[in-house]
Amino acid sequence: MWPGADLVSARSIERTLQRQREALVVLAGTAAAALLVLPPGPDRLVGYVAAGAAVGIVAVSVAWIYERDRGDRSADVLIEEGFRYERRSDEVSRAVAERVARLESARKRRSLAEALRAHVELDRTPRSPATVRCATAPVLRGLGEHCDVVERIAASFERGACDPRAIIQVERLLTTPPAATLPGEDDPAELGHRLHRIARLLEAGP
Repeated sequence: MWPGADLVSARSIERTLQRQREALVVLAGTAAAALLVLPPGPDRLVGYVAAGAAVGIVAVSVAWIYERDRGDRSADVLIEEGFRYERRSDEVSRAVAERVARLESARKRRSLAEALRAHVELDRTPRSPATVRCATAPVLRGLGEHCDVVERIAASFERGACDPRAIIQVERLLTTPPAATLPGEDDPAELGHRLHRIARLLEAGP
């Protein structure tokens, strides 16, 4: 498979699903409006149409999210491999450029900076059985021991555009932490190495 084939496929399916979702939304809205004016009898059939459209919206939305994530992961691989997309107009380059723009957005960078600091604070909070049971997501244990480099990374994200590879690696670290950093299996040294690699990318500039 040629580089970018999976990305192009995911983005194509994503666009198709987006059009289908928009059509279903229109259909559901039209059917719901018709229910207000139709007499009893025909309104039952329209109700079935509205319900079917609503179910379709949910199903298509789930598939759209999956394809969006698949495309993002494919684009991330190309970005980390140093794919040159600047000043190119092919489909792969456009898709990679779009992903980079979303990664470098102020909203994305701020949210990751806030998440890093939140994990540091949670890591510093004493663990208790009640805390573990109530946690909605595993805390990335070990960040508290590297609070200085975490703060440097967070501050870099807040300052402005930076190397998208660093953003990808932080997002991956927070959303899919390695088993070694899950509660009970901490490896602060390995986590520290990863954080310092990210910091070096940011210090080198975009």
